[in-house]
Amino acid sequence: WVEFRAKIRQTSSNRTNNKLLYRWDFNNDGVWDTPIDEATTAKFQYLRAGKYHIKLQAFSSLEGTSNIAEMVKKTIIVKYNNPPQANFDFRVRNYSSDNNFSKKKCVYLDDVITFHSTSSDDFTRNGDLSGRFDVDGDGRWDNFWISNPTISWKFRTAGKFRIKFQVKDKQNLSSEIYKDFCVF
Repeated sequence: WVEFRAKIRQTSSNRTNNKLLYRWDFNNDGVWDTPIDEATTAKFQYLRAGKYHIKLQAFSSLEGTSNIAEMVKKTIIVKYNNPPQANFDFRVRNYSSDNNFSKKKCVYLDDVITFHSTSSDDFTRNGDLSGRFDVDGDGRWDNFWISNPTISWKFRTAGKFRIKFQVKDKQNLSSEIYKDFCVF
């Protein structure tokens, strides 16, 4: 949704007892999208990204005056908000010297792994993205939605795990990513 606000100045000669009335054409198709009204704000939802020409018409409410006070035309660019791109990385606190984890995403049972988001979004700053992890692959989230999502984990059993991460932006658009992980 895009919110529009009318700002039209009246001259001192027509300000007394004169209310302005407005109507909007949000895509300049010649069809007024709102009725004539005193409201100075209006909302409209564009279904596609693109360049739109907006027309606002303001009327004087006084009888015996030239009815149209002003016509304003503006152009806006509407961008589509894509879901954030989910991604995450990890650090190993008890780093083992064989370097298996960086090549094969493998760690040892004693290692404490900290998973952290490396997600990105077209409108929301990365620090304002929220995320959550399912580290052990049981289908339940291991943490709640949090900003700057990180989780530290120590695996209790060896094996192969599919780690799931979900991220959402301020408009609640979300995406997920899965990464396979092995534990010795």
